[in-house]
Amino acid sequence: MFEWPKHKWCGRDDRPILNTELWKKLIKLIKNAGRRVEFYWVKGHSKDKHNRAVDKLAKQSAKIPLNTPPSIVTVRRKGTSKSVELGSVSTRGQRISVKIITSEYLNTQKLTKYKYEVISKESRYFGNVDIIFSKETLKAGHSYEVSFNKNRHNPRILRVIREIIKN
Repeated sequence: MFEWPKHKWCGRDDRPILNTELWKKLIKLIKNAGRRVEFYWVKGHSKDKHNRAVDKLAKQSAKIPLNTPPSIVTVRRKGTSKSVELGSVSTRGQRISVKIITSEYLNTQKLTKYKYEVISKESRYFGNVDIIFSKETLKAGHSYEVSFNKNRHNPRILRVIREIIKN
């Protein structure tokens, strides 16, 4: 996490780090703590007493109306019953038709994170729901023909070919 700022808040595979504002606050708190801070991974929803305490605090904090959300996410209904499965659509430089389900602007990286559903009926990925990033501006609820990059570790929309208008 201390290397991310040097790499424009992207990971080793150039994939954007999510929740950067929260990470920045955490890093600042760690640096100003005046003592060593250690992190331990704890299985989510476990019976660990500290995990339960943190979960309770997080739920209380989420209910406070004055807390601003870390980002604004625009959401629309998907047409498939499938859930999001990261990597379920292999980005191989193909042209494909997608419907945008959610859009979230990542201010630090100047990218938008999209959850999308493949609507190309001839595609082997038809109905799959995945995540992709782009500098292109797309609207949630709209459908587009787009071209993908060839990096499966860092999926990107390279360009929007056209918006698909339904009659």
